[in-house]
Amino acid sequence: MATLSEQVQGYSNQAAELRKELEKAIIGQPQLIYGLVYGVLAGSPISLTGVPGVAKTHASRALACAIDARYERVQVMADMLPSDFTGARVFNLTAGEWTFEPGPLFAEVVHLDELNRVGGRALSGIMEAMEERQVTVAGKKHDLPSGQIIIATFNPAEHAGTEELPDAVADRFGVQVLIERPDARTEQLIASGQYALPNELQAVLTIKDIENLVHFTREVAKATEPAVVAHAVSIVRKTMNTALFERPAGVRASRDLIRVAAAKAVVDNSIKVTADDVAEIAPLVLRHRVEPKYNVTKSVDVLIEELFNGS
Repeated sequence: MATLSEQVQGYSNQAAELRKELEKAIIGQPQLIYGLVYGVLAGSPISLTGVPGVAKTHASRALACAIDARYERVQVMADMLPSDFTGARVFNLTAGEWTFEPGPLFAEVVHLDELNRVGGRALSGIMEAMEERQVTVAGKKHDLPSGQIIIATFNPAEHAGTEELPDAVADRFGVQVLIERPDARTEQLIASGQYALPNELQAVLTIKDIENLVHFTREVAKATEPAVVAHAVSIVRKTMNTALFERPAGVRASRDLIRVAAAKAVVDNSIKVTADDVAEIAPLVLRHRVEPKYNVTKSVDVLIEELFNGS
């Protein structure tokens, strides 16, 4: 059986193919592309946060087309029920029996648009899908597709009709990508249509390739040197400083720091996760999991950076 070092080149090449294909549709936003790729390789649900019109839905559709995946987008509303996401049992008049009709959560790439408009009842099914990769309907469990990618988009909290998600939901997102308005030059390219539409992209990978990439990345994460793991855990535990943070990051954050750092290592054609990898991807993993104290004036990302330099 081939060792990790013997396999990494092939997986790194696949990640590069995916990134290059996404660059045809997503212009001027490398942080969005790398955030998507890292989240996919880590096998983590992905949060995309930004004002309307910054290509959040466009990016998720592009990803689905680049991996030839079945795609479902759900426009989330406050009055939706769990069955709107999970599916429901329906009575088949022809067969004379109850059958299960799968909902949009059974797609290979699921886009939950404006998730911070969702009501409390619908969250139960979504949370189970994100963490356990299954849903329960009428007491029966149904497995979701292997290699599935869940992407949720969020409008900023000050937008009408949005709510802060419960901590337990936010914690299930492995990464959060903040999407800023593009610069003037990029906006000119967008205005003139100088980008590929999602359905114009080539399917460079399959969902099975994604499943294999996630498995390999998890193996790289498991092989991380204990000193690097200890360093990552120590950073997460620094968020328990009650002078700076109202809400600290939890145990899942430590796990996801290593997984996403391993994804970065694979993208960089390496099986060695370093402390620098952890530091570089830390904002993606931690920014949505911590809440600064009301009297702290620094941004979340600045506070995270200072956790590494000892400030």
